[in-house]
Amino acid sequence: MNIPFIITLVIVTFLLLLGIMFRMGKGADLISGYSLMSKEKKSLYDEKKLTTYSSYVSYSLIILFIVWYLFSRQGSYINIYGMGFFIIIYTCIVNVIIIKMSKKH
Repeated sequence: MNIPFIITLVIVTFLLLLGIMFRMGKGADLISGYSLMSKEKKSLYDEKKLTTYSSYVSYSLIILFIVWYLFSRQGSYINIYGMGFFIIIYTCIVNVIIIKMSKKH
């Protein structure tokens, strides 16, 4: 069987389950930065908004991995390290935006 397909399928399945869990409002402690905050700081954030935005990130990463897989199947291989770097930078930037947008006013 095709190894890149299996790897992509495992990652997409994991991200889909994570996105569904976040969309249901669960798993806020899995969000980087939020789990390390004190209870006083956590009270400044709307946990429902935080998990909703995190589900959007999970879904967008699914699209990113599927596009990467489709490009790799057509022979135009994207450098795996470049793609990994892009995903890490994307995730970090989006996490900062999520934290900023989910603050209670």
